Amino acid sequence: MNNWTIFKDRFVLGEERWRDIRRICVEITGDFISGQVLASILYWNLPGKSTEHESKLRSKKMIDGVETDILAKSHTQMFLELGINRWQYRKSLDLIKARGIITTHIKRFNGHGTTSSVFNKELFASQYFEAVQSYQTKVDEYKESLKKERESRASRLNSLPTLAYPAN
Repeated sequence: MNNWTIFKDRFVLGEERWRDIRRICVEITGDFISGQVLASILYWNLPGKSTEHESKLRSKKMIDGVETDILAKSHTQMFLELGINRWQYRKSLDLIKARGIITTHIKRFNGHGTTSSVFNKELFASQYFEAVQSYQTKVDEYKESLKKERESRASRLNSLPTLAYPAN
């Protein structure tokens, strides 16, 4: 069983929560806005409520001689979906593309040239599981540092001299 199938099955079964997925997408990209764009791309590539299709995407284009599911979102659509401007969207796509998770193509949709992206599901899933491990390590380290800080405060409080009040 490949990583994408494992991820998709865990998502469908409810083992992966959407807020956690968004957090890990930010961890993968290293940038908040790019993480949100990646989560949006992921959303459209996950199965819908009806399980008859592999994803919510219905657009297919010939890319390198292969009919491929693609996500065609204009910067205006991303503004309406995420509230980001054209520059932020392009920067995010470039960052995600640099990670190898998507490839982009300019294709014609509704008479306009639109940037379409092809999602590399297997690469995303492997990076997702690596990022989950990394994130969990960071959380554990943070909890440990909080515990040490609390212990340090407690020892400093215990070392303070006690004041004796005279009895009346």
